[in-house]
This record gives sequence, C-alpha cells and structure tokens, in this order.
Amino acid sequence: MFDINKFNLKVLSEEKDSVKFELSPLPKGYGFTISNILRRVMLSSVKGAGVTFIKVNGAEHEYTSLKGVSDDVLKIVMNLKNVVFVSTSDKEEIVKLEVKGGKSVKASDIALNSKVTIVNPEYVITETYDAKTKLNIEIGIENGVGYRLADEEKRREVGLIPLDTNFSPVLNVSVVVEKARVGQNIDLDKVVLDVKTNGAISGLDAFKEATDIIRGFANHMYEVANGKIVEDEKSTTKTVNQKKVIDLSVDKLNVSTRLYNCLVKANVTSLNELAGKTKKEIFNLRGLGDKSKKELLQLLTKYNIDIKE
Repeated sequence: MFDINKFNLKVLSEEKDSVKFELSPLPKGYGFTISNILRRVMLSSVKGAGVTFIKVNGAEHEYTSLKGVSDDVLKIVMNLKNVVFVSTSDKEEIVKLEVKGGKSVKASDIALNSKVTIVNPEYVITETYDAKTKLNIEIGIENGVGYRLADEEKRREVGLIPLDTNFSPVLNVSVVVEKARVGQNIDLDKVVLDVKTNGAISGLDAFKEATDIIRGFANHMYEVANGKIVEDEKSTTKTVNQKKVIDLSVDKLNVSTRLYNCLVKANVTSLNELAGKTKKEIFNLRGLGDKSKKELLQLLTKYNIDIKE
C-alpha cells in the first residue's frame, strides 16, 4: 500500500471566510474515509459563539409586537441569530442593544464589551419608525459547539427568552475525491475540500481545529487499544455497563401519566438512558414540570442511576 505519510496539503484559494485546498496523494479508498471524517468534525465540533437568550424591554415572550418597531420579537430573534459574534470569554457574556428614535437598527448599534466582537456590523436587525420609539434588548452570548436546545429553565425570569443556538461557525464543507498519480502509480486518491465559514473563523483555522480534535480522539483510541487506560476508568466503565443491564423501561415503571408522556416524547425508553447526564440536561426535557422533575429525581435515586450535578 502507498505510504499514507507522504500526502501533502496544498491551498488552492483562500479568503477571509473560505478556503479551498487539496490533500494528496492518498492510498485508494482513503480519500472518502478521511474527507468524511474531516467534514463531519468541521460541521459539528468546531467551537463558535452564539446568542443563547434575549430580554426585550416591554416584551414577556417572543410573540410580542413592539410599538414603533417594524418587526415583532420573533422576527428580531431570527435576525439576531444571523449576527456573527466572536467571544473570547469562557462564560456567558451579556451585551445590550439600546436604540432611540426612528432608524435602521444594525448590529453595530449593539454595545459590546472587551470580550465580544461582531463580524458583520452592517447587518440590519430591524427598523424603528417612530421618533419616540425606544428599543432595549439584553443579549446573552456564549461559546459552544454544535446545536443546543433552549434552556427552558431561564424562562422563570420574567421577560427572558431562551433560544436554541447553532454555535458552529462552519456553514458548509464540500468534498470532491479525484484520482491522483505518483510516477507509475495511478491508483491513488486526491481530496479537494471547500470550506465556507460565517467569518468568525477562517476556513483554514476550522480545518486545523478539526484535525486537532481528530488527533485527540485517535490518541485516546490508541491508548485504549494498547491497554494504556487508568484502572479507575475501567472500573467506572464496568460499573456503568453493569447498571445498564437492569431493565428500567419506562413502560414497566409505575410513573405518572404526565412524566410518562414527557419521557416518551423525548424518546427516553429507559431510565438507564439518563445515566451520566447532568441534572440541567434532564430538566431541559420539553414539558417536564416541577412535579415531574421531583418524581423523576426520586426514581433515579431509587434505582441508583447516577447523574451529574
């Protein structure tokens, strides 16, 4: 087989928010294998910033219309999701949009702090057309990966609207696998990748971050395969696996109708599926009220299902 360590990376074109490059030469079949892994990791696991909640002065929920504003809160929410933020903070940051009078409200009107910047400041969020109009919005910005559902627990604060967030700064990754040749060897692969981002990160940096993630998994897999795993980790894995053997199907447990319906809608068929999850993740199950939360926690304790705080 052709030596896999002989392939090179060649940048074909590069702009601020995109890059096109090729990897070659690769052994036959490796083109599809490697490109699929890179594509999936770039789309799902590269870190980015997104809007996690907003709080609009004078609005209790996202279906509210605002006097003197051309869009309702729901439309403003959708537009704010298109504003590309970059955050250097490891915690949630809050920025504010405060506008008075009639004008075209742009992303540049958002008052930022030292840890948050905006890539597309000219993006129009909404329009105000009354000289007396005041639009005040608090915006929560957080770093994350992939897609995350709205934290419904935040609705307990009056007027605060939690949002589902797509953190990924990578918009698209297209892949073309072609034939490559080295000397007389014509049975090789060449991969051409075209990476498009939202501008928060360059396409080449997205590629580098993806390769770093893949390397981390590969290194750990190598250690596991060669027995270089801490004994405590083996014990923990064994304990979890032993617990999963117990049949705790939702259908067979004596639970309230409300809790049963909530678990079924969330595709939870057994309590064992909640093992290892955080209390926050469990409480975010749609439709889970206070009584159902209490009942569910009691069941998890009763059957020794470990969850994280």
